[in-house]
Amino acid sequence: MKKPISETKKSSIHAIESGYLVTYNILNNTKTPYPNVTLNELLSKQAEITPTNIALEFHDLKITYFELHKKVNQLAHYLKAQGVQSGDFIAVSIPRSPELLYTLLAIMQCGAAYLPLDPEYPIERLKFMLEDSSAKILLTSKTLAASSPTWTLTLLIEDAMKSLNLYSSSPLNSNVTPNDNAYLLYTSGSTGKPKGVPITHKNLVNFLCSMALEPGINENDRLLSITTISFDIASLELYLPLIKGATLILADQEIARDGLLLLKLIKKENISFLQATPTTWSMLLDSGWSKPLPLKALCGGESMSIDLAKELTNKCYSLWNMYGPTETTIWSSIKQIKADDALITIGKPIANTQFYIIDDQGQLMAPEEIGEIAIGGDGVAKGYWNRPELTAEKFTKNRFSLTKKDILYRTGDLGKILSNNEIECLGRLDQQVKIRGFRIEPGEIEQSLLSLEGIKYAVVLANDVFLIAHIVPDSSIESAKILIPSWRKSLASQLPSHLVPHYFNLLEKLPTTLNGKIDRKALLEYNFFAESNQEYTAPRTSKEKLVAEIWQETLKKERIDIFSNFFEIGGHSIVAVKIAVKIKKKTGIRIPLSAVFQHSTIEKFAKLLNTENKI
Repeated sequence: MKKPISETKKSSIHAIESGYLVTYNILNNTKTPYPNVTLNELLSKQAEITPTNIALEFHDLKITYFELHKKVNQLAHYLKAQGVQSGDFIAVSIPRSPELLYTLLAIMQCGAAYLPLDPEYPIERLKFMLEDSSAKILLTSKTLAASSPTWTLTLLIEDAMKSLNLYSSSPLNSNVTPNDNAYLLYTSGSTGKPKGVPITHKNLVNFLCSMALEPGINENDRLLSITTISFDIASLELYLPLIKGATLILADQEIARDGLLLLKLIKKENISFLQATPTTWSMLLDSGWSKPLPLKALCGGESMSIDLAKELTNKCYSLWNMYGPTETTIWSSIKQIKADDALITIGKPIANTQFYIIDDQGQLMAPEEIGEIAIGGDGVAKGYWNRPELTAEKFTKNRFSLTKKDILYRTGDLGKILSNNEIECLGRLDQQVKIRGFRIEPGEIEQSLLSLEGIKYAVVLANDVFLIAHIVPDSSIESAKILIPSWRKSLASQLPSHLVPHYFNLLEKLPTTLNGKIDRKALLEYNFFAESNQEYTAPRTSKEKLVAEIWQETLKKERIDIFSNFFEIGGHSIVAVKIAVKIKKKTGIRIPLSAVFQHSTIEKFAKLLNTENKI
């Protein structure tokens, strides 16, 4: 890095604020005020303005704004009767459904904050989140209760919905303030434990009001929600349409995961607004998307490639690149991408947000110089829940702001301010990676690996869309090979599926640099995908041969044993979509994505081709 600008020598500093490059004296930092209201108030006001508009669609169900808020109000009174108070955390584990939306809105109306629990996460991880947050209640469903952690007070959403008519349909008067928490979201932690980020109504309202202006939404829009609530971008999908009279279309879990079904739904429901990660957009493109659609497309969670940008600008009405960590409330910057853009930047900050490029001492870098991206403004969270040391490290005083209480969040991302006043993001300072939109701390996976029997050293790295665990066993490599299935099973019981490595590379020792540090670059370049020494059972039938050819072509492997597990040889949901598309082209049979998860070997998958499920 070059020498930073020193504010002791210059009377003004360079930063980007609320979408504009500004050279300002520290005393002249102005803001664009938004109404000092809670999300509850914004939503209620919109329901008064457009009571007969369709607020929510789910399968064949259509719910007006009036009907939505009636149920939310009743459920809020029910929750209050169960003891929910302002400041409580309420854990939520409910399938994607209208009841899920009612629940989130009712919890916030009580002045409480919701803690999303993904039912697919291992029970130990869910238990940690419940205990760390001191959640007052676990609200779940009959179908998920059996697989949920045991909690002191557990309520079933079915029981709540049956009793709604006993409660008032008027809004609950709970004196919620903008500084109250709206939700608590846990992200991957480098120390081996996830860390909680509490987001306030002020944080969320600032974000949503800014999004309503740019990229913009109006009451004629139809927004499709496909994201699990354990991923913070779901808040845009669920709440943005509801503060502007638009319609929220809620996709169920099966459709959200299956590119073929998702593309079909987008067309059928005349969707005009869709947010997804680059991985999901690629899945849609691989699902046979050929003709342009009138979509406002939001893309974020991972870096967007030039190739993906060109494809999407040709297929969508408009394309927007989004950037932001959970700690600064979902998206903190935005850029509309044009077909002729030669460089994909993260654009400029959203409203009431400031970006600073700083060195490791917190001093500002000059434009065009590389430093760490730090974010200030109304979206910055208060810190991490119950993690004062980590909070002090990542959330620091904003000494560039006139307001003494303002703080900066150090993102750990490298970037620079370009001559066109936009920000270019240049990757991570640390080892953190993003795969399919999930923020992953390899350190968390490494800690879990080291707790397992038979592992002496472990380094986890990302290769394209794969996580690779490089392991030095405490015995011979031959002896350790038989332990890999048990390691995988143990990790799956502790970590979400996106944190379980796709590959396990066994080494006698880890490569090191000249100064004795682990040579991560050498590990990234290490080729261990050859499978010549593995047992191999060849396809026996014509259908197995067809499936094997498609799997080998898609996974880029010379041969695959018919009993090898798809997800243990590099497969994941995006690859599964490509396979389903190729099967459809070859045979005319549509295999649902869920079937790949249930029939994850060539031998089992080939049996699906005996079906007459042709479309």
